[in-house]
Amino acid sequence: MVALWQGRNFGGVKRTLIEDVQNLSDWNFDKRAQAIGVHYGPSFNLWTSFTPTVTFLGDDPNAGSLTLGPGVWPDLSQFNWGGRIKSVQFNLNLPVAMGSLDPNTGRHITVPALPVSTIAPIPLVLDAWTDYSPYPEPEGYPPGKRIQLVEASASLRGEYGDEFNDSIKTIRLRRGPDYGGFDVARLCRDDNYVAGYLEYGPSNQIVYSDWGFSGPQTSSVYFTEPPRMPAGPLQMRALSIPAWLQSLTQPLGI
Repeated sequence: MVALWQGRNFGGVKRTLIEDVQNLSDWNFDKRAQAIGVHYGPSFNLWTSFTPTVTFLGDDPNAGSLTLGPGVWPDLSQFNWGGRIKSVQFNLNLPVAMGSLDPNTGRHITVPALPVSTIAPIPLVLDAWTDYSPYPEPEGYPPGKRIQLVEASASLRGEYGDEFNDSIKTIRLRRGPDYGGFDVARLCRDDNYVAGYLEYGPSNQIVYSDWGFSGPQTSSVYFTEPPRMPAGPLQMRALSIPAWLQSLTQPLGI
C-alpha cells in the first residue's frame, strides 16, 4: 500500500493507493506528493521470489522514474522527486530495481529508506468520488475527484482535504484480503463517526451514497463493524437477509 503526503515529513493531506493510478489529477493530487510511505499489506508475504516495488512517474515517462520498495521517505526533494509524481505503478509480476533512474544518462541512484509499518488488517477497500454516476468506466470516471480508503478516517477533511468533506456522492466498496464475512463501512455524518451514518456491505459495484434531499454529508468513515439494522440503502438491506429467514417470513405475509 502506498501513502502519498502533500507535505514534507508526512504533513498535510494524503492519498492512499492499493493499485495502479495513471493520472493523479483524478485524485486531485497531481504533482503534489512531497513524502511517501510504501507499506507492507496483509498479503505481502505471498511474494517469496522477489520483493514487490512501486514505480512513480512524472509528466514525461522518458524523463526518469522513481522505484521504491517498503519504506518511508519524509522528503522527496533530497533526490529531486518532490512535487513531480503524476502516476503510480505497482510492480507485482516481475522484479524492478529500486532507486531513481535517469534514462538519459543511464544513472541509477540508490535511495535509502527508513523502516515502515504494516497496514493490516484490510477487511474492505472503499473508493469514493465527489460526483454522481452509476456506471463503471475507466479510471477517472465517475466524474469528480477520488479517494481510496483501507482504514477508518475520523476526518476526511483533515486526512484528504476540504474537497472531500460533505461531498462524497458515489462509492464502490470491495472485499479486502482480510474480509471476514460481516465487515461493513459506515459513512458517518460528522467527524469522529458521530451524528448518524449510512452502512454498506462490499457489493463491488459503483453506487450512490445518498443522504437524501439534504445532499452529501459524509465527514468520516468507519470500517469493520458488524451489520446492524437499518443497514443503509433498502436494496442492500434486502440482499443481506438470509434465505432461511426469508422462508420463515413468507407464510406470515411479511
